[in-house]
Amino acid sequence: MATSGRNDPTSTPPPGSEELAYFSDATDGTLPSGPSVVIDPIVNTEPNVLDTGWIDVSTKPGKNVVGVLADTSLKVFLMNATDASGDNIFGDLAPTLVTNANFPAQLSAVYADRFYRMVVCNDSGTTASEYRAYSVAAPESTEGVTTAIDQPVFGFFPANVNRSVIMGRQPDGDYVNTPATGLAYDVDGNAIETTTPLAPSGTYQSGWIDTDGFDEIEVAVITDQVSASDGILVEFTDDANGSQTVRGTETFTFTQTDVVAGSLTVRTAPQMDGFRITYTNGGVAQGSFYLSVTLRADATSLPRAPLSGAVSGGSQAVRTKGALLAPDDLDQWSSVTQSDDGGLRTSIKEHEAKTPLASSDTFQGGFVAAAGTTPQQIATPAMTNRTSILIINNSSNRALRVAPSSAAANGANYLRIPPQGGAALPLNALSEVWVRAETSTVEFSYAEFAEVSDA
Repeated sequence: MATSGRNDPTSTPPPGSEELAYFSDATDGTLPSGPSVVIDPIVNTEPNVLDTGWIDVSTKPGKNVVGVLADTSLKVFLMNATDASGDNIFGDLAPTLVTNANFPAQLSAVYADRFYRMVVCNDSGTTASEYRAYSVAAPESTEGVTTAIDQPVFGFFPANVNRSVIMGRQPDGDYVNTPATGLAYDVDGNAIETTTPLAPSGTYQSGWIDTDGFDEIEVAVITDQVSASDGILVEFTDDANGSQTVRGTETFTFTQTDVVAGSLTVRTAPQMDGFRITYTNGGVAQGSFYLSVTLRADATSLPRAPLSGAVSGGSQAVRTKGALLAPDDLDQWSSVTQSDDGGLRTSIKEHEAKTPLASSDTFQGGFVAAAGTTPQQIATPAMTNRTSILIINNSSNRALRVAPSSAAANGANYLRIPPQGGAALPLNALSEVWVRAETSTVEFSYAEFAEVSDA
């Protein structure tokens, strides 16, 4: 064991400091490797250990600075106790500092009790041929523990409460703080928030807002009246702090649906350097109005727009891939597959089983002229298994009568089809079909439909 002592006369502690211990290979000799140390309450005497013993630091400057440099890894224990017998010792269970070979390590901390002790142990497996280890009582400062990045941190280390701001350099050379989500302020420091109701066609316009570093603009509107059409106007500029020339716009509308819902939140992505917002009220004075703009550092959603808005090839979109899934009758989900021609694959069997289609023969009929007031029979002989007949009046200004007999067509028991009208009549093969023009010649078309046997 080497005891504390000054062994390097060429080195002096900083002004205002007092040296507590200094070990070096120059006079203490090499430090062999040995087993891991078990801290003795009073002093450790193992050959691979350097021990200062307990030092009364009650009158010493208030901060301890420890430095170690060696050609092998060393472990340093910094301990405190209430007396020289090691009562109420702590810091003895694990090393406070673990050094790397040929790499300087330093730590500074305030004393936690009246007595202080430093123990250096070499259990690296290699003899330390060159080493320096010192402990200096330095004037107390407001700093917390100073240590290397690769060293452990302990709960008893004093620490300062700090706040810091991270800055980043933009492509244009400007340095900006790391943004945080919050209420937007314009370049003159005014909050973008209003509660002043607007008169009919009244407007609210914000100042210009710098959006450097932000991902999303969120506009919240609460009011009891609709806005003007496209009454929420977002104007973008490439120079929020300078020329403020408008380079692009987006518009939204506070509709009656939003009035009923109670609010509207519009989210959109920043463009260029900044923006301002203008709200134009509709034709009725507002009883209440709230508008605010929030800048978000992390976008919460994709930009939104009304479903009724036009979509074109130039509209902004997010590329995604998805699968179309559907459940079966047992609530088992599976993908809807693609047919050979690129469409969605569907089955006609489903329609045949669930909603049978009534097959029919090709229509029988044609283009007929009904002259004057003389009734004439059509669709005779009728199609076998006829189920219905469709009659279309092709005339632009004359009506057509349809009746079950000649007498009915001349009497009052008939169906009147107006110009350019039509009628589908559920008449089987036993029913006669008579037609006549109401005043003069009428051109019309008809088609018969009949069931087709599966055989």
